[in-house]
Amino acid sequence: MYEQGQQLLRGVKSIPHPGFSHPGHTNDLMLIKLNRKVMETQNIKPINISSHLNFPKVLQCLNITVLNHERCQEAYPHQIDKTMFCAGDESGRDSCQGDSGGPVVCNGTLQGLVSWGDYPCAQPDKPGVYTNLCMFTKWIRDTIRANS
Repeated sequence: MYEQGQQLLRGVKSIPHPGFSHPGHTNDLMLIKLNRKVMETQNIKPINISSHLNFPKVLQCLNITVLNHERCQEAYPHQIDKTMFCAGDESGRDSCQGDSGGPVVCNGTLQGLVSWGDYPCAQPDKPGVYTNLCMFTKWIRDTIRANS
């Protein structure tokens, strides 16, 4: 199905983070080199990526609550590291299967990517787990530069 304003591009190279660890999901991100530049339009615009310079210690800007590191550790003992953050609420609202790789955007800045969570999703004491992109700003920039 065609959406007005969409652009079709092909991925020509996928570059997983060299430190990715499965099943632990540490360093859970991959860059995809496209066959051509994306044209900026009214519907398609660039987004800033979070960096240490503008990343708060605890995000406060999602429609679900970003939990502190201690609460995240309580939900998933020995599974959470500095490359991750958790978000959810008491009702169990969070990301779910099929959402992986989806964005967490705060005030126009890409802060994270949906990574993993409990199965089934939407459990009150098991928030979604997200890749903390501010931890990867240098790798992203270096990788883009090396593959341009």
